[in-house]
Amino acid sequence: MTARPESEATLRTPSSSLSEFEDSSDVPPRYQPVSPVIQLRQVTLRMTSYTIIATMTRFSTL
Repeated sequence: MTARPESEATLRTPSSSLSEFEDSSDVPPRYQPVSPVIQLRQVTLRMTSYTIIATMTRFSTL
């Protein structure tokens, strides 16, 4: 009886930690990084293009 609760507790703690790690690691690669990373890249590209256009227009106007 004493061995069962201990084994259950030891199994529960690793399983819970593993499940948390699996959730945190599996959830992002499946659909999270695809949209946020692409959105961040698009935003960064847009910002860089806007900044380049702004600097070019400023230099051209000056």
